[in-house]
Amino acid sequence: GSRRYGSGRSLAASGTIGVNIVLGSAAADVVDSRLTTTSTGLEKNVSVVANNTARLIANSVSTADVTLSTETNSQQTRARTNAMALNVSGFNARNALFMTLDALLGDPAAANPFGVESPAGATATMLDSVVTATGELLVSANSDSEISASIGNTTNASLNVDGRGVRGGQSLTMGGLTAMNKISGSAQAQIKYSPGFVHPQVDLQIGSLEVLAIDTANILSSITIGTSTAVSADGNSGSSQGARTISGAVSLNFFSGGASAGIDNANVNANVGNIRVSAAESAMVHGSVISEVEASSTTSGFGMTSGPSLARSGVIAVNLVQSSADASVTDSNLTTTGVAGDVTVEAINNAQLTATAINAATSTGEVSGVGGGGSGSTTRGFTLAVNSLGVSLQNAIMGTVDSLLGGSVPDALLGSPSDATARLVDTIVTATGQVSVTALADSTLDSDVSNTTSASGSASGLGVKGRQSLANGSAVSINKLNSGASASIESSDGTTSETIAAAAGISITASDTANLDSTITLGTSTVADSSGVGSGVPGARGTGSVVSFNDVVGGASATVDDTDLTAGGGNILVSAKESATIQSSVLNELESSTDAGGLAATSGPSLARSGVIAVNLVQSAADASVTDSKLTTTGVAGDVTVEAINEAQLTATAINAATSTGEVSGVGGGGTGSTARGFTLAVNSLGVSLQNAI
Repeated sequence: GSRRYGSGRSLAASGTIGVNIVLGSAAADVVDSRLTTTSTGLEKNVSVVANNTARLIANSVSTADVTLSTETNSQQTRARTNAMALNVSGFNARNALFMTLDALLGDPAAANPFGVESPAGATATMLDSVVTATGELLVSANSDSEISASIGNTTNASLNVDGRGVRGGQSLTMGGLTAMNKISGSAQAQIKYSPGFVHPQVDLQIGSLEVLAIDTANILSSITIGTSTAVSADGNSGSSQGARTISGAVSLNFFSGGASAGIDNANVNANVGNIRVSAAESAMVHGSVISEVEASSTTSGFGMTSGPSLARSGVIAVNLVQSSADASVTDSNLTTTGVAGDVTVEAINNAQLTATAINAATSTGEVSGVGGGGSGSTTRGFTLAVNSLGVSLQNAIMGTVDSLLGGSVPDALLGSPSDATARLVDTIVTATGQVSVTALADSTLDSDVSNTTSASGSASGLGVKGRQSLANGSAVSINKLNSGASASIESSDGTTSETIAAAAGISITASDTANLDSTITLGTSTVADSSGVGSGVPGARGTGSVVSFNDVVGGASATVDDTDLTAGGGNILVSAKESATIQSSVLNELESSTDAGGLAATSGPSLARSGVIAVNLVQSAADASVTDSKLTTTGVAGDVTVEAINEAQLTATAINAATSTGEVSGVGGGGTGSTARGFTLAVNSLGVSLQNAI
C-alpha cells in the first residue's frame, strides 16, 4: 500500500465442526429353554451376562491470530473463529447438528427428526426358562459409558498505527463456541415368567441367585474460549477507530439412564446360599466453561483521536442429569433353606453434577498527548447457568423464567426424580437368614458461577478529552434437584395378605440424601480518569445484577402394606430417612469511580447500580408406614421399629455491595459527583411450596 491508499484489511478466520456418535449395546437372552448343571461346586454354574462399554474421547482446538503494523492508512484487522462439537452416546442422530437446537429450545414435537434415543446399554433376560443348577445362577447386565471432551477456541487481533496523519481502522475479533455432550445408557437384568407357566422354574441345590443391573455413566466436559483485540495509535493528527471483541459460548451436557433388576412371576429355591436382586446406578456430569475476553485501545501523540474499546461476552451453560435405580420382585415365591440364607432386594442410585462457569470481560481505553480525544471503554458480560438433577425440562432456559415467576409447569416436562426404588410386591418369602428391602439415593449438585466485568478509560495531557467508561455485568443461575428413595413390601390387590418369614430379621429401609451447593460471584468495576490541563472524561457508569434460584425436593418412603411379617430371630425395622440441604452464597460487588486532576480538568458523574435476587426453596419429607399388616417377632428381644427421620437445612448468604466515588483536584476544574444504588431481595423457604416465590 501507500500513505494515500493504505494497507487495506488484514483478516483471519477459522472454523471447526466435530461430530462423534457412538451406538452400542449388549444383550444376553435365554427364552423358552431349560438349563441344567449336574457338577458340584459353588461356582456360578449358570451365567447370563451382558456387558457393554462405550468410550468417546474428543479434543478440538481452533485458533485465529492476525496482526497489522502500519505507517500508512489501514482499514481493519479482523479475526473470527467458530467451533462446534457434538459428542453423542446412545442417541441415533439423524441430524446431529440440529440436536443442539432441540436440546436448548426443547420442542418435543421436533425431537424425532433431530435424533432418536437408542440407549447404549446392556440387557440380560431369562424368560420362561427352567433352571436346575448345582451351583449358582447369575443374571447380570453391566453398562459403562463415558464421554471426555475438551474444546478450545482462541481469537486474537491487533492493529498498530504509527505516523503523521495516519488513519487507522478498527481491530475486531469474534469468537463463538457451541459444545454438546449427550449420553443415554441403561442396564436391565430380569427373570420373568408368563402367567400360567408351570412351576417350579429355578431350583438351586447348593448355590445362590443374583440378578444384577449396573449402569455407570460419566461426562467430563471442558470448554475454554479466549478472544482479545488491541489497537495502538501513535503519531501526529492521526486516528484509529478503536477495538471491539465479541465472544459467545454455549455448553450443554445431558445424561439420561437407569438400572433395573427384577424377578417376576417366579418360584426360586436356593437350598444353599442367598437370593439377591440389585440395581445400581452411578451418574456423574462435570461441566466446565471458561471465557476470557479483552479489548484495549491506546492512543498517544499530537491531535490523535481514537474510537472506543468495546468488549462483549456471553456464556450459556446447561447441565441435565436424570438417573434411576429400580429393584423389584413381583408375583413370586422366594425360598432359602440353607444356613443363613438371605433375601435381598436393593436399589442404589448415586448422581453427581458439578458445574463451573467463569466469564471474564475487560476493556481499557487510554488517550494521551496534546489536543487528542476519544477512546473510553464499554464492557458487557452475561452468564446463564442452568443445572438440573432429577428434573427434565423440555425447555431448560425458559424453565428459569418459569421458576422465578412461579408459573405452572406441566408434569410431562418435569419428569421423574433421581430416585431409587426397591419393592417386594405380591411375593411370599421364606428365608433362613435376613430379608432386606433397601433403597438408597444420594444426589449432589455443585454449581460455581463467576462473572467479572471491568471497564477503564483515561485521558491525560493538554486538552485531551476522553469518553465514558461503562460496565454491565449480570448472572442468572438456576439449580434444581429432585431426589427420592422408596422401599416397600406390599400386596397390590388389597384382599390377600402376603407372608414374609425370616429367621434373622426383616428390614425395609429407604434413605435419600439431596445436597445442593451454589456459589455466585459477580464483580463489576468501571473507572474513568482525566489528568492534565483542560482534560476531561464524561464519567463512569456501572451496573451489576444477580438472579439466583435454588430448589431442592427430597423424599424417603418405607412402606409395609397388607403383609404379614414374621421374624424368627432379630428385629423388624421399617425406616425412612431424608436429608435435604441447600448452601447458597451470592456475592455482588460493584465499584464505579471518576478522578479528575489538573488545571481546568473536568469529570462527569460516577454512577453505580447493583441488584440481587436470591431465592432458595427446600421441600423434604420422610414417611414410614405400616397398614393392614401383622408384625411378629419370636426371637429373644426382637424389636419392632417404625421410624421416620427428616433433616432439612438451608444456609443462605447474599451480599450486595455498590460503591461510587468521584474526585476532583487541581485549579478551575469540576465534577458532577457520584451516585450509588443497591437493591437486594432474599426469599428462603423450608417446607413451603411457593407458586410464586417472589
